[in-house]
Amino acid sequence: MKVLVEDRCFQYGYLQPISFYWLKRLLFPFVNLFYHILISLIPRRHQDCKYNLSLILIFKDEAPFLKEWLEYHIMLGVDHFYLYQNNSSDNYMQIIMPYIEQGFITLIDWPDYPGQYSAYLNWYQNYRHETQWASFVDADEFLCPVKDNLLTNALKPYEKYPVVLVYWKLFGTSGLITHDFHRLVIEQYCCCRPKLYSEGKIIYNTRFDAASDFISMHGLITKWHGIKIMPVNTFHKFVVWNLHSVNRQKEITIQLNHYWSKSFDCWQQKYKKGSIEKGTCYKDYNFFESLEMACSTTDHTIFRFLTKLKLRLKLDKQI
Repeated sequence: MKVLVEDRCFQYGYLQPISFYWLKRLLFPFVNLFYHILISLIPRRHQDCKYNLSLILIFKDEAPFLKEWLEYHIMLGVDHFYLYQNNSSDNYMQIIMPYIEQGFITLIDWPDYPGQYSAYLNWYQNYRHETQWASFVDADEFLCPVKDNLLTNALKPYEKYPVVLVYWKLFGTSGLITHDFHRLVIEQYCCCRPKLYSEGKIIYNTRFDAASDFISMHGLITKWHGIKIMPVNTFHKFVVWNLHSVNRQKEITIQLNHYWSKSFDCWQQKYKKGSIEKGTCYKDYNFFESLEMACSTTDHTIFRFLTKLKLRLKLDKQI
């Protein structure tokens, strides 16, 4: 069966059978219009929440990277974090304790393995109504507004939607064998795939109910009066049938920088640790090489935040 690997704007994580692709494309404008009409009919009820934008992270042995990840997202408007600690053996408490004392972090010990989806369901059942917006991101992922200086401002055009899909910008090793722990992750790695990846992570508007107990970080489906509502992407196009579309009149507003491998030695440690999502070491060297060989360009969008982040972290000894 012939499959579509990429189109003008996207590289596909889930390959599209070409035999059905064009039929879906033909029908897509009508389905997209239906969802936009549906969204316009849903009344916007006011919701008082403790937090505006929160991130949910399940982590294991990520202590060297947590401070940069936390400070970066606080700087961009995230006001709370729900951290699910998954059998870590490093000094993570030393890193996050100041943020717990300041009220930024709710820490939950979560020994399940694999534990990602059970942790997300726990968050949905217990903490969902504490925040207006929530996103399920990993410690190697950085939400990056393209033009706005704050994520909260970048989200304003999407307030009527239940779920916004933010596409991955996938970064490789940038030729580094060894990670420099004295430099920022977002500074060391700039070589990436030239196109957006068809997967990413969602930002969830919590006033909408999930359609099932499967709380997917990649494509949460919500419901209204029994009608399932698919995520909308950052181009204001709904994602149905694994079709990903852009709006030529609208530029991308947020991308998700995914530093999946970091350096080669970091990838080796990641492979040995296994997947919190699947509980396996399935991303082997062939998987690594397929990602690395696709990184043929650079992206410096996030670099505009570097100086401000370094000042927050006091990385320059002269500060």
